[in-house]
Amino acid sequence: MDALDVILILVVIAAAVHGVRLGAAVQILSFAGALIGIVIGVILVVSISPHIHGRLPKTFAALLMLLVPAAAFWGLGRQLGARAWKHLRGHVF
Repeated sequence: MDALDVILILVVIAAAVHGVRLGAAVQILSFAGALIGIVIGVILVVSISPHIHGRLPKTFAALLMLLVPAAAFWGLGRQLGARAWKHLRGHVF
């Protein structure tokens, strides 16, 4: 076991503790929101990229079109997950 294994184990443990504290609803909806944002970003890149000329502007536009929707939908998913977690916290399954 080397240093990378120890770091990965610590990250997994920290993620588990964070998940218990934050709630599964928040994490799942945040992740789903980010994935939806990335899909929308890819659609934007594929549709708009051919109309942009030059290597640097095309790269910059592609990064923006991927990151902005991903971040926006991640935030939306996180907010929805937080509201769901508040609602679900009081119920026994």
